[in-house]
Amino acid sequence: MDMFFALVLACTPIKELGCMIIEDTRGPYATRQECTARTQEMIKDSLVMFRTQRPYIQTNFYNFRYRCDIRKAKVSL
Repeated sequence: MDMFFALVLACTPIKELGCMIIEDTRGPYATRQECTARTQEMIKDSLVMFRTQRPYIQTNFYNFRYRCDIRKAKVSL
């Protein structure tokens, strides 16, 4: 069965920090809409985390991109 897996890429123009990939730990999702909603939640949560861990960087400096990859879900028996 094909499922959607959420990924978010967060980048900043500060060379030392660059980009980071944020992988979802809740999914996979049955529909692209569910996956997209989860990526938006991940972005929101990331901004909260960045404000506390990196207060010296304004959060509007971050650039976010997301993907919902289709993969075969592993079936456990």
